[in-house]
Amino acid sequence: MSNTSTNVPLLPLRDVVIFPSVVTPLFVGREKSITALQAAMAGDKQIMLVAQKSAQQDDPKLGDLYTIGTLSTILQLIKLPDGTLKVLVEGNKRASIESLDSTDEFLSVKVSVLEEEDEPDNVKHFLPSLKNNSKNMSSLPERLHQKYLIPSMQLILCLD
Repeated sequence: MSNTSTNVPLLPLRDVVIFPSVVTPLFVGREKSITALQAAMAGDKQIMLVAQKSAQQDDPKLGDLYTIGTLSTILQLIKLPDGTLKVLVEGNKRASIESLDSTDEFLSVKVSVLEEEDEPDNVKHFLPSLKNNSKNMSSLPERLHQKYLIPSMQLILCLD
């Protein structure tokens, strides 16, 4: 683990995990999440993205979140007519939550950046098989692409 720690706004994610080196659009509607994004945009555009343990939890606390997520950069933020936001984020580095600072407005966290681990040789061994299986998945019905094909393609990009 790195000695570098920083305070950043937190965006809890439902049913999605963001990896380093992956650019992903997110649709955000919770008031605290919108405020966290606005705070990040007013600063250095850094935000911590962490998956929730339960997607049904509307106001997550520290125990409702996984402790490792991705320190990310906001590339673009668009306010939609219904008041929600569409945000384009790029995952930068894996990070661990050290502490949570919850205000009435939004969640922020103190995070430590995790050092990159060397890929084991067995991961590289399975990469051709993963690529081949992803090609086979492209024949799935369109509605399943979001669930299966896109995550596997993101994994390939991270490993390649």
